[in-house]
Amino acid sequence: MAQLIKLHEYISRYEQHPYRYPSQFIKLKKENWGKTQKDWEQQQAAPFNTEVEKAEEPAKKPWYQVFQRKEDQPDSEEEQKTVYTAPTEQVLKQDFLEELFEFQLKWATSTLGEFSFYDHQFKKDPILRYFLKRFPDTFFVMYKPVFEVKQTTMEAETILIHPLGIEIISVLEDKPDVLFWASEERTWKREKKGQFTNFISPMLSLNRTERLVQSILRKHEVELPVTKVVLSRENAIRFNSEPRNTQIIGSQKHADWLMGKRQEQIALKHVQLRAAEVLLEHAYTKAVRRPEWETEEKEEFFS
Repeated sequence: MAQLIKLHEYISRYEQHPYRYPSQFIKLKKENWGKTQKDWEQQQAAPFNTEVEKAEEPAKKPWYQVFQRKEDQPDSEEEQKTVYTAPTEQVLKQDFLEELFEFQLKWATSTLGEFSFYDHQFKKDPILRYFLKRFPDTFFVMYKPVFEVKQTTMEAETILIHPLGIEIISVLEDKPDVLFWASEERTWKREKKGQFTNFISPMLSLNRTERLVQSILRKHEVELPVTKVVLSRENAIRFNSEPRNTQIIGSQKHADWLMGKRQEQIALKHVQLRAAEVLLEHAYTKAVRRPEWETEEKEEFFS
């Protein structure tokens, strides 16, 4: 699961500790998946002993409740006794990733001292879920980030930072029977049942984001390749030639492109962490201080 280091204009824990949180996240995920899997396997092997074991041992807090405050936890015995068990290991994995997704939203919208009022539609955003759930742990995602540029702000395209480089991605989504036609003009075409409509070329926003990212990297002397990607998971994209430094990935190429990313078994690199750090430094953040009675929340995992 990729790491959400920046979501729109919301405060992120990665802004405070860009070198610490990535490795801690990977460690946390690995340890707790191992424990979750082991517990599930034991339940499957001895389902009839579960009630006896529960009576003998106090219930342990699920891993994803590590950050949950006492007032948020169930206080009735009936609530605590209700335990859900995934029917298959595949369902278990999906449940685990879903809890991890919620966990990441918390890290991407709050710190111990501050928090952002965020749009809860992001919880249902299918593209955000795609980037987080389908890419490796060593990939960092800046989703719809906002940057400060010459005393104003600019919303950029999604930025994917991984050990081998940085990819700026514009996603085209439509019904499966829609075909996109790329061109070198300011507008591209959308074809549906022989009818054509124009829309603004994604290259305009991609080029704008690329110039911004490159200028930040040059300013801080960070050397990491930057490429642009026009991505459509469900729709074909027709084009004569790809624009400069750009990959056009339509539905026919998507599976192979994604598999290539998922097979990047490369550890976190210092230059990758440095690139994330400088980009986060230039990102715009809107947040407020937590009330004093909430600032006592502690992260057990990092204590």
